[in-house]
Amino acid sequence: MNINKYTIIKYTSIIIIGILSYLSIFYFNSKYIYSQVTSILYIIIFISFIDLEKEKPKAINIICICVMTSIAVVGRILFFSIPQFKPTSAIVIISGILFGKKYGFLIGALSGFISNFFFGQGPWTIFQMFAWGINGYISGFFYNKKIENNFILYLFSFIMGYLYGLIVNLMPILSLGENMSIPSIIATIISGFYFDSVHASSNVIFMVIIYKTIKKRVLRIKNKYNII
Repeated sequence: MNINKYTIIKYTSIIIIGILSYLSIFYFNSKYIYSQVTSILYIIIFISFIDLEKEKPKAINIICICVMTSIAVVGRILFFSIPQFKPTSAIVIISGILFGKKYGFLIGALSGFISNFFFGQGPWTIFQMFAWGINGYISGFFYNKKIENNFILYLFSFIMGYLYGLIVNLMPILSLGENMSIPSIIATIISGFYFDSVHASSNVIFMVIIYKTIKKRVLRIKNKYNII
């Protein structure tokens, strides 16, 4: 059996995730849950990049990842003055639809990491990276599928806005540590509901504005260069 270094790293990482998950569930300790969950997120993102390296993608595929990531980052920066009202999530969703789950996740994670060099890096970064990555990954289920009804797409992007918020809200919830309780969790979710709603609504607005334009140009490039 030919076992390369990528396989060893990947499955070692999966085993570590399994151990951390087991400890988090069956030996729950609010004092350590934050570090356990963040470790799992770091490893998941690490595995996604290992998979890309193992795949050895063509240069044109990497260029597509870079271009879509750049658009998402610039879009977030351009709308920095309006909290949560940004095209980044919509662009990540479009990336997943047009390039598939794996590339959607990578574009989402990279968008969060790179844009935070402008907005500020911190403990929230890994949660934003994972949240946008998940948005891109789930959107990949629409990859190569003909979407007849745009309402479904808009509803989906609206829901993804709340999913993003739910994941990012884990950061303040888990950071409560030993002070974590049901009331504090509910209070955190409620306090972020307005911003999550703005984010979800902005997803729909930007999908209406940019989806068809980006899709048309990306499909033309994909057909011309036979990529992804």
